[in-house]
Amino acid sequence: MGRPARIVLLHTSPRLPAGLLTARAWRLLADAVVYAGAETPQAAAIRAAGTDVTVLPGPASAQADALLAADADTVVWLAGADGDGPLGQALAERLVAHPEPDERPVLEAEYGSFDPPGARLLDVVAVMDRLRTSCPWDREQTHASLAPYLLEEAYETIDAIDSGERAHLREELGDVLFQVAFHSRVAAESTAADRFDVDDVAGELVEKLVRRHPHVFGDVAVSGADEVVANWDEIKRAEKARDSSVDGVPLAQPALQLAAKLQSRAERAGVEAALPPATDPDGELGSQLFELVRRSRAAGLDAEAALRRAALRYATAVRAAEAAPPADPEPAADTTPADSTPTPAADAGTEPAGTTEAGSADARHAP
Repeated sequence: MGRPARIVLLHTSPRLPAGLLTARAWRLLADAVVYAGAETPQAAAIRAAGTDVTVLPGPASAQADALLAADADTVVWLAGADGDGPLGQALAERLVAHPEPDERPVLEAEYGSFDPPGARLLDVVAVMDRLRTSCPWDREQTHASLAPYLLEEAYETIDAIDSGERAHLREELGDVLFQVAFHSRVAAESTAADRFDVDDVAGELVEKLVRRHPHVFGDVAVSGADEVVANWDEIKRAEKARDSSVDGVPLAQPALQLAAKLQSRAERAGVEAALPPATDPDGELGSQLFELVRRSRAAGLDAEAALRRAALRYATAVRAAEAAPPADPEPAADTTPADSTPTPAADAGTEPAGTTEAGSADARHAP
């Protein structure tokens, strides 16, 4: 019985459809004896293409012995989703201990398919489906109950951006992505005619981005970023058919940000409107803040972000003040007039001058 000259561990992406392999992988499979550790969609697809696949149950040591004893020039192992690391280790140990170094097989790794960018999003969808069906808390959630978490995660993402810590930002962006997946999964369970799922969300996003970037996906020419924004607004107005330039502005956003957005929408639409006069102190304060936002925008500043940074500086100052050691108490002030002269009445009942520190001082100041 012969022994293999090559043992190839063929890795494939579990996120791509089974059987979607490179041409190099298919050529390799056509000339090899193929094994796998379990019945998988990939093994079934390869069989359907005309190549036999033999399943070898574990443990890894037994699988390694079987591969080394195979009667074939080339042996291919269909690695599982976890990569079958123990099998690779078992093969390496046996090859190192091979009694005839010149005759030991070559151990190779080949990749028959690759994860394209964004492939891990499929894992997010799969995990979300599992949570929705298996976790009591996740099963109970609705769009309304999840809304506070969406807002909280957005604020935490802003905190991460302000911190400048990229690992923190990566984590918080993942939390925001989870909210998108969660809401999409909840919507997919609806029986209404307007139900949707995560593919509908992604598809609508792609269509909108393509439609609103005709200078990228079409033949529209632009002179710069300002014209891109103008085109975006024009396309959006045609899509939404709104009566006012300020329709569609989220009114629940922070007040300074809301004021800036309303001003921006009106200016871009060429609408000039004065703020109605205030009739009470509360309204007057609001008018002053509204004008401050306008001045900030004119200076190219973000009032919301500026106030946020100021608040953070104040929080830092408060923490520093709380951590500072208490100051030494001030010495008690001497309330005795500098030119006072002791009188017999004042000295009545006291020790003779010079017998105490106080008496000595009085004696020195006496005429």
